[in-house]
Amino acid sequence: MNMNADGVLNGRIPTLPTEVKKISATSPRPSPPFTNGGEGENPSCVWFAGRRRLRIGGQCQKASVLIYRWPELPPLPTTNRPVLVRVATDGNRPVARQQLRSVLREILASWSGLAVGELPLQETERGPVWHGLLAGESLDISFSYAGGEGWLALCREAAVGVDAMVIAAFVEMADVARLYLGPAAADSLAKTDDPATLFARAWTRREAELKCLKRGLTEWSRTEALPPVKQFSVTLADVPGLAVAVATAPGRFNHEWTRINTNQIQ
Repeated sequence: MNMNADGVLNGRIPTLPTEVKKISATSPRPSPPFTNGGEGENPSCVWFAGRRRLRIGGQCQKASVLIYRWPELPPLPTTNRPVLVRVATDGNRPVARQQLRSVLREILASWSGLAVGELPLQETERGPVWHGLLAGESLDISFSYAGGEGWLALCREAAVGVDAMVIAAFVEMADVARLYLGPAAADSLAKTDDPATLFARAWTRREAELKCLKRGLTEWSRTEALPPVKQFSVTLADVPGLAVAVATAPGRFNHEWTRINTNQIQ
């Protein structure tokens, strides 16, 4: 299965977890909760608006992810350091997509000094791709939508993926976790007092990783081997019911994807 950068599977708008129907013996495999909605295996640095640092376990040594609420204009990020921009969006997904792209163009115009119409920005099946350089380095882009907001992740000289998801329990949660996150993740849901939060964090972590590596969602496999990525979780003081994850990887993934998809314009 292939999902684009906006979380659309084969051109279909994702369905919320609450819309998933109950499984029966004759039901097809449960569909994943494509809400675009993790955190890393050893989460340590979490940030929320205002760029305050918190600890949720482990050592938090330095800033990892900076969050800006639009219309605050973020400065050009340093190399390999992801920046998130929160944008209030319309509840209609096509409208929200255009709103987030409009914000992206404004930010890139400010950073590059180019007019909006001159930006080397190209739409592909996985979302916008930047074909230029910023201060001599490449730029990767990732989108997600949840809770009436759009999330725009930007990172120089590294690939980036962002995923956000409203934390909410749904009937097929354990089955979806087993199919797409693996048996260990599914078993852990039965051992926690808050399975909805655990699922949302694991799901967004998985989605952010795949978006970062420019891969589509597939069912869990014991033999799957993915390149390593850095994982960050984001905790928002003003939106406690939302899980947000960011993943970054060395720039070569960004370069390969840009090169492969140069002609895939939509």
